[in-house]
Amino acid sequence: MVEQLRDPKFYLENFTKIKTKKQGTLQPFILNEAQKDIFNTLRREKRIIILKARQLGFSSGITGFFYHDTIMNPGTTTALIGYNADLTSELLEKVKILYKTTPAELRPTIQYNSKHEISFPKLDSKILVLPSTVNVGRGYTLSNCLITELASWEDAEDKMMTIEASVPINGRIVVESTPRGMGGLYHRMWAAENNGYVKKEYGWWWGYSAEEIETIKQRMNNPQKFAQEFGLEFLSSGRSVFDIGMIKKQQQ
Repeated sequence: MVEQLRDPKFYLENFTKIKTKKQGTLQPFILNEAQKDIFNTLRREKRIIILKARQLGFSSGITGFFYHDTIMNPGTTTALIGYNADLTSELLEKVKILYKTTPAELRPTIQYNSKHEISFPKLDSKILVLPSTVNVGRGYTLSNCLITELASWEDAEDKMMTIEASVPINGRIVVESTPRGMGGLYHRMWAAENNGYVKKEYGWWWGYSAEEIETIKQRMNNPQKFAQEFGLEFLSSGRSVFDIGMIKKQQQ
């Protein structure tokens, strides 16, 4: 049983819950296929960059993996970093729900529970939930770090430099984002050949049926935005002189 408890998939699926898309309801944290795949990667790799479609559950999945790692390994400090206040609050809520829905006999003791930190004093471990401010991560030694929506960060280069300096070689950094414009830090990291990050790509087909995605496409009524949010395409910044569809056709 001890070995099973140390398996993040077993622990999360059997002892925790997550919020559903239906307001205010909770359900057992059963991993979807994309989450299972990234868990397998997290077991092997220390630096991962994810290019993803929207609403595939990566922030929930990686938060769950890191929560489990934090409470299972004394002396672990995890940072979950959102690019704005809303996402930061959402990440904090995910952690609190994981903790509250865990059976009492498995819950570690909490000492400090604020809007930016949850600490487990008997384990000397903690989870920081932080906005992407100028000095984010400075002064900490981080065992795990989730960086959400890096493509939308301002001053991304300076912030990433600070974060990477805070995570030792044996610590984990996961960068996950939908694509935005070309030329930014996230785009350059994704395009780089040898920067130490393992690339993982998850388009809409990991979580939506053809019928569901057709409905989304019709409701969006914006081919370029759909290509960015669900088709993993980096769009050039500004307004293109040429028709994007024709350019893609010529490229093919």
